[in-house]
Amino acid sequence: MPIRQFIKGEMGSAEINRLTIAYAKTIRILNLIDWSDPVSEIVAEKVFDIGTSGVTEPQEIADIVVAEFYKTRRGRDTDD
Repeated sequence: MPIRQFIKGEMGSAEINRLTIAYAKTIRILNLIDWSDPVSEIVAEKVFDIGTSGVTEPQEIADIVVAEFYKTRRGRDTDD
């Protein structure tokens, strides 16, 4: 699972579990099937960043990541 590669230093099992749940929720919302896909790795990095910035609820983490993902995508679509 890509989320584990972003876990640095000492992190408790509850926090790892919280980030894993947030990652799984995000992947499900975005309909990403292949967890080894490079996009899934970008999602994992975003989940880790947001999840270690003070946001604690897995669903909230997932919602923020999805919102950022679509915001970035919309920006790219309008640039073409």
